[in-house]
Amino acid sequence: MIKRTIFCCLCLIAFQVVDAQNKKIELNVNQQFAFAAKQYKGMLQTHPDLTQFPQSTKPNGQPDNRTSDWWCSGFFPGTLWYLYEYTKDTTWKNAADKWTKALEKEKLNTSTHDLGFMLYCSYGNGFRLTKNKAYVEPLLTGANSLATRFDSVRGVIRSWNSFNPHCSNFLGKS
Repeated sequence: MIKRTIFCCLCLIAFQVVDAQNKKIELNVNQQFAFAAKQYKGMLQTHPDLTQFPQSTKPNGQPDNRTSDWWCSGFFPGTLWYLYEYTKDTTWKNAADKWTKALEKEKLNTSTHDLGFMLYCSYGNGFRLTKNKAYVEPLLTGANSLATRFDSVRGVIRSWNSFNPHCSNFLGKS
């Protein structure tokens, strides 16, 4: 009985996969950007002080925020830059610029390997879209901060500051 049930489930999954492959999925980019814009307008309204970066929403509907040293903090201004790029609406550009500048202190952060997420999504996109040279210095300083994590013995950038014994096999240790 169990084998028959498993077989039936696998057949149903296989038929669904084939059916999904036969259907053409169309994506309306304008609708998706309009939906994103609505979401980001709401986040901008609930985050006026530039110190709490939106991460998600708690089960009770309240924002679940992070500080600028959170590894994904650059995603919020980075997405604001993408909204500006797509819409050419200077409202997005102004918001992206403000939230990008809210990350400036992270250019000196030497405690994380995630500076690329934090700085390139924000400052990198800002520079790419505006050619504003003020965005270059934080990127270069951040690169120097990240370089302090380089382990010349192993030839890699150190991900975390503390050793995790569960990863010892990857380091050639037992």
